[in-house]
Parts: sequence; structure tokens; C-alpha cells
Amino acid sequence: MIQDDVYRHGLQGTIEGLRYWVPSISDVAQVSENGGEDFWHLTVVPRVTGACPFELLLRHDQRYDMILSGQTYENLLVSDLETFLPLTEAIIEGRVVQRRWSSTRTGALVAIETLIFAPGASAWQAGVRPASGCESRDHHFLPYRR
Repeated sequence: MIQDDVYRHGLQGTIEGLRYWVPSISDVAQVSENGGEDFWHLTVVPRVTGACPFELLLRHDQRYDMILSGQTYENLLVSDLETFLPLTEAIIEGRVVQRRWSSTRTGALVAIETLIFAPGASAWQAGVRPASGCESRDHHFLPYRR
């Protein structure tokens, strides 16, 4: 883990970078932000049907939470603060896949896995991939801007 004072300084830079980026998507999304002493929260809702809405909560305890089209991923460890801007840009560009895992026996939904493909980086991935007895179907999201 990063020392707290170094992390907090880097976190402020990341938040400022995201705040600077927000006006570039104001024509294609409704954006709101708020924060407190220990967190900063960004909500982005696309104006295009079929694009992926998301929320990002950056916390001062070196953790973050994300909600991607209704799927919540909480208490994730921040490994690199520089990943958040490319990650949010990839979402806006429509590089998000929700993989829905269903039982091959019953067809019941077992798990949902979300992948974000940022350029020049490995895919961001959250959710559970079942061990066996399941098949997947991918749901691809549209870009905010066409």
C-alpha cells in the first residue's frame, strides 16, 4: 500500500483530473459529483440508450467502489490512481462488457462479471466467474458519442 499522505496527494490530483475531464462529456451525459472529508463520488448517466451508466466512489482509505449499469462492486483496492481516467474514458467509448453466467441445467442466472477494456492496458474486471456448469452471454454497451 501507498503511504497515506502520498496517496491523499495523488488522490487529489486524480479527482482534479476527472473534474477537468467532466465538461468534455457534458453534451452526451448527465454528470453529478459530490464529496466529503473521506470520499469523492461521481455519477455519470448517458443520454444514449444502451450506453453504460456508472458511478465511481474514490475513498481516502485507498479503496474505491463502482456501479456499472446496476452492478455494484465495493471495497476494491486502489492499485494505481492513474487508471481511473482511462477507465472512465473506456466506459464513455463503449468498451464495457457484462458477461452473464447462467446454469446450463436450469438457465438460472448464476453470476455477472463486468469487463472494461481501456486502451493499452489489461482489462479491468470485477465480479465472479463460476467454476463449471455454466455458459456465458455477453452484453456489449454502446458508446456515449456516435
